[in-house]
Amino acid sequence: MKVPASGGSLQMTGAGSTGAGVNMLSAGTITGLSIAVDVADGSNNYTLEIRRGGAAIVTLTLNGVTSNRNSALSVAVLAGDILTAFLIRTSGVGASAFSEEHVVLEISLT
Repeated sequence: MKVPASGGSLQMTGAGSTGAGVNMLSAGTITGLSIAVDVADGSNNYTLEIRRGGAAIVTLTLNGVTSNRNSALSVAVLAGDILTAFLIRTSGVGASAFSEEHVVLEISLT
């Protein structure tokens, strides 16, 4: 998977490169977010966004590192919300290829 040279963002995908999204069946609270990528282009920086309805509700940066975690989040989500994850290049140029990336979104259901 690649963050393309033009546009600079990539929707994270599931198995078989299908669009990945979570349809919340019940309300809850996002309590943590982490990302780990294989060796990335070290001259590029990235932001991981968790979006609800196209708007970012949680962000996490990768600035010169291959992993990051925030376990001190408290963001409410509602039943019926559809959450998606996007990796956005914030600096650097050209396509950025990762041989694998892992995003973990921790949600405490209410």
